[in-house]
Amino acid sequence: MTITQSASLTLVFCNPELRNFVASGGRTGTGRQQNVFRDAGFWEIGVAFRTNNKTSVLAYRAMIARLRQGEDILVSLVDLYCLEGEAPSKIVAPAARRATTVQVEGVAADLEPGHHITIQNRLHRVTEVLAQTETIIGTVLGSHDGSVWTDGSTWVDEGDFTSSIKFLPPLRAAIAANTLVEFDDLKCLCVLKDMGDGDLDLDLGRFGSPSLTFIETI
Repeated sequence: MTITQSASLTLVFCNPELRNFVASGGRTGTGRQQNVFRDAGFWEIGVAFRTNNKTSVLAYRAMIARLRQGEDILVSLVDLYCLEGEAPSKIVAPAARRATTVQVEGVAADLEPGHHITIQNRLHRVTEVLAQTETIIGTVLGSHDGSVWTDGSTWVDEGDFTSSIKFLPPLRAAIAANTLVEFDDLKCLCVLKDMGDGDLDLDLGRFGSPSLTFIETI
């Protein structure tokens, strides 16, 4: 069963990093080293929570007990530089498992490499914005259905963007057209990296900032 992160647990920090993209046999006596690069890395997410009352302490105790039994958790990430205020964005066309390029409809023009996205509870990082096209849509304000002109109506042109983006890591599963893409409600399905991680040490028996590391479950 997947754990849902309790709303009573406040994140002090949250650092998602991509891992395991390169393997090496080590450096030779001449200083040379051969690296083999792969695209199927995974996320490692370091977090710390603030616990300062009965509700948050009990929620953390319950969460860490379940994590240490091997249950996975849907980690809610905090990213102050996320793309905020996006209308619902959707995948334009189906994409196969392990794809690293998709077209997204409804995203703003200020999408940049480095932004994070979530697709079906999987976190991805945009590495390139390959192309963006804008479709101008005319809307009649003051009309009951947005298309019929009446006295006092105002015509407004609004831009709707479609973006072709590259990202890492690859898709973990095939996705259908119209699958939602999240830009500011970021999540990642994870498990606890180290079962001995995350001990709760309470100052004065009340205040704590337990830290632990999650890794993406694949």
